[in-house]
Amino acid sequence: MAAVVAELGAMGGCDVVAARTGELLLLVTETDTQAADRALRARIEGLEGVRGLLLTFGDIDPDTEDPDPLASGVKANSPSPEARRP
Repeated sequence: MAAVVAELGAMGGCDVVAARTGELLLLVTETDTQAADRALRARIEGLEGVRGLLLTFGDIDPDTEDPDPLASGVKANSPSPEARRP
């Protein structure tokens, strides 16, 4: 695992955070184009020791009244309490 962390850390546009268990890594990537993103993902998937890669996306709009909806405990895109009532 240490070798994978070192290789990922050396890649441009990729920050690595290891879980406490040491069996899971969180990667934060940033690229300028979709092509660069695909190339980075291919490099990550090609590393020996990488058993899986799950992609998620988060975007916080700085122009909203609450720029960080997670800080207030509201999940982004979750239905309002009124919408959940039968």
